[in-house]
This record gives sequence, C-alpha cells and structure tokens, in this order.
Amino acid sequence: METVRRPAEPTAANRLRAVPADRTAVEDMGDFDMESAAARGTASGHLDQLAVDHPLGAG
Repeated sequence: METVRRPAEPTAANRLRAVPADRTAVEDMGDFDMESAAARGTASGHLDQLAVDHPLGAG
C-alpha cells in the first residue's frame, strides 16, 4: 500500500474555506451597495455563449 504524502502548505481548498471566516474584507467595504451590485450582474451568460460560439465558428 502506498503512503499518501500531506502537502506542507495549506491547499487552495483549505484557504477558500477560511475566506468566509475573515470578515475584515467585508467590514472595510463601507457603504458598498450589495443589492445594486447584484442587480447589475456580471454578463457571465454572454461570456459563456462567446466561449462556446468561438471554437465552433458560430456567431
């Protein structure tokens, strides 16, 4: 049976789990309007469509 080596550094998954615990980034946002930012969106749907269309030569 092969021995599994543990990484010396924390993994990316472990670092991501720690992000919500760090509230300083959120607390420093001041008067940032989360509702307004959510309403604007990110246009990721359009980007996804371009990512599919380009390799297929469509569009």
